[in-house]
Amino acid sequence: QTTSSDFRRILWRCRRGTRELDLVLGSFARQCYRNLDQSERELFAELLEQQDTQLTSWLVYHELPEGRFSSLVCRILNAGFADESG
Repeated sequence: QTTSSDFRRILWRCRRGTRELDLVLGSFARQCYRNLDQSERELFAELLEQQDTQLTSWLVYHELPEGRFSSLVCRILNAGFADESG
């Protein structure tokens, strides 16, 4: 279960300083994060540790990653928030 302080911390980490990433990550966190199971939440936290250039490639330019982030990135892209960033 996510506490409000955990959720605020995740929202803060979604603020990347670029309009596109802020919109995609912040929107996904606000609308979908609480519905993720614990392992998905941990993976999302790991995703937020990635460099902005990598996140931009995946979430703005739709260059899908290989490996452990692929399904989560697809889920974020399929949620439609990336379409609003352009």
